[in-house]
Amino acid sequence: MIPNCVTYDPTYGYEIAVIVRDGLRRMYEENENVFYYLTLMNENYQHPAMPDTKDISDQIIKGIYQLEQVPAKAKKAVANVQLMGSGTILQKVRQAAQILGNDFNISSDVYSVTSFNELAREGQDVTRWNMLHPESKQKTPYIGSVITKEGGPAYCRNGLH
Repeated sequence: MIPNCVTYDPTYGYEIAVIVRDGLRRMYEENENVFYYLTLMNENYQHPAMPDTKDISDQIIKGIYQLEQVPAKAKKAVANVQLMGSGTILQKVRQAAQILGNDFNISSDVYSVTSFNELAREGQDVTRWNMLHPESKQKTPYIGSVITKEGGPAYCRNGLH
């Protein structure tokens, strides 16, 4: 709602570090007229190390990244689902992925959504660009390249709504 407010709902310490570093870069080095709003919780849970994934920092700033793949208990899963969560609720999403894999033979791709708002903004920008450039090659929003039909059904659970 406020155009220069950049909001995030991180789950882990490394996400916070990446977001704060980006905020300092944009506000201090580039002198952008933005401010950051981070939702932080004081839940007591294990914070893993930052995944060793190419461009993980960029993905965190864009708003979503794949945290883990949880295999089904059997060698061949009956299905795969894409599960998303943010903040402390992500712990429950990870537990749900384990239950699906162990009890229902369903594999899961688990995504940490660091900013639903940044994903929505970028999606709106891409939609606007596509509408203003109908004869150009159409762009795909970042979320559309992360969450795909081929990955299976997607379920999102966050603690914001």
